[in-house]
Amino acid sequence: MVIVNTLLKKTSLTLSLALLLVACSKKDNEALSVKPPISVIPHTLAVTESVIQTRIRVPLDNLQQRLENDIPEMLYNSAGAEKQKCVRIFGKNHCEEFRVGGWAKRTGPIQVQALDNGYLRIKLPLQYKLKATSRGKLIGNLLKGVKFKTAAFTAIADIRPNISNDWQLQVSHTSKIIWQKKPVVKVIGMNISIQQLLEKPIEKALAKALNKQKTKLASENRLKQKVDEFWQKLQQPHQISNSLPLWLHTTPKALHLSQLRIENNALQLGLALKTSLRTTQEPKSTQANNSATPAPIRQAINHSTIHLSLPLALGYQQIQDSIKQGLQKKPVTLQEGNASIVINDVEVYPNNDRLVLAAKVTIKGFKGWFASKGEIYISGKPVVDNANHIVRLADVAFSRKLESPFWQVATQLLQKQLLESLKKSLVHDFSNDYDKLYASINQKLQGQKKGKLRLHGHLNSLQVKDIHPDLDELLLVLEANGAVDLELVE
Repeated sequence: MVIVNTLLKKTSLTLSLALLLVACSKKDNEALSVKPPISVIPHTLAVTESVIQTRIRVPLDNLQQRLENDIPEMLYNSAGAEKQKCVRIFGKNHCEEFRVGGWAKRTGPIQVQALDNGYLRIKLPLQYKLKATSRGKLIGNLLKGVKFKTAAFTAIADIRPNISNDWQLQVSHTSKIIWQKKPVVKVIGMNISIQQLLEKPIEKALAKALNKQKTKLASENRLKQKVDEFWQKLQQPHQISNSLPLWLHTTPKALHLSQLRIENNALQLGLALKTSLRTTQEPKSTQANNSATPAPIRQAINHSTIHLSLPLALGYQQIQDSIKQGLQKKPVTLQEGNASIVINDVEVYPNNDRLVLAAKVTIKGFKGWFASKGEIYISGKPVVDNANHIVRLADVAFSRKLESPFWQVATQLLQKQLLESLKKSLVHDFSNDYDKLYASINQKLQGQKKGKLRLHGHLNSLQVKDIHPDLDELLLVLEANGAVDLELVE
């Protein structure tokens, strides 16, 4: 009986103390006992500009064969201009006319070589032979003793491709002749230079053939078509991965021309694409109309770097399920009086820039003497542990709404211990989502082909840049940094 009275006295004392604490702290705790409302702050994401090295190849339909067909076998065949030679015989001048002509023809196939400066060099192996004729007997007899040997030389034409502001292909060319030995001959005592005699008609023949190609290339308009096709394809959304509902949206801004050359019967364009990259969970483009292809900027950019913002959406239901699984493995316990908390359900929702974890709980302690049901609200700013890929709460605020006046006060007194226990348990591990996203992006960069677009690159890093509570999900904004080349292939 004494023991029972003692316990009753202790219980009465404890309850009195609890009621006294409730009365004293009711005013201070009244605001804390209200469930934080659901609300969000509008969020704007800044997108960093990227530079992507780009290659476009435009076939020129067997340019070498076309040149072969347009440059004739015989580039020069002429009797030569009429000249006069006077010989003094018996004190009188005897003058006769004669001509020094000849021929020049190709001796082999055209050699085409791409130079480092962007020019296309055409080498044409040639040979020539002179021929001298005269209608007069005197000069004619003198010429019979003159023998002309066949000699070789090389004609060279350098073609330089250029691009107009509306992406039309233009070419200019220069030509020269490389002589193994200067073409000077001595005929009946006269030194006759045949350099101009040969060079002018050969250069004229080359210019005619190259101008023919220039006209063909300009009329085809294939370069502009190719660049326009590339520009429009860039602005179409592309799915990053089949396993993740993420679509890449590209907003191209400028094309810098860094290299232009003709090689392997194709025009090779090296470009640097300035663009902004973003991802959404919607395949539809937000752009009303695709932009037209801009004029090329003739300022080379030789580096490549991508900054890709990737929203990793964590649904609140997904976070709730993850927390519940964690609590099943490791329940929350308090060190004071062997008190324990059983979390029956968890609700996660946004409150402006904070995240609220509303936990429906049953609190027991002091050998089962006191038990209470109610809700505990933990409000905090979500932060990310990038090393472990975990979302935690910082700057935590605590409130509760419990049936028992005792626990309403006791939880306030035990707030520090309670928060420490709950903060360790109320976390979300998003490492699986992160690993899927990282692997998907990296795979996409390594030689992936989407239609006519092919990527060559690597991912350097993937870090959470920002975190933002939305109405339906917790949005983690990751930034992928790396380098990539983008190629338009056939």
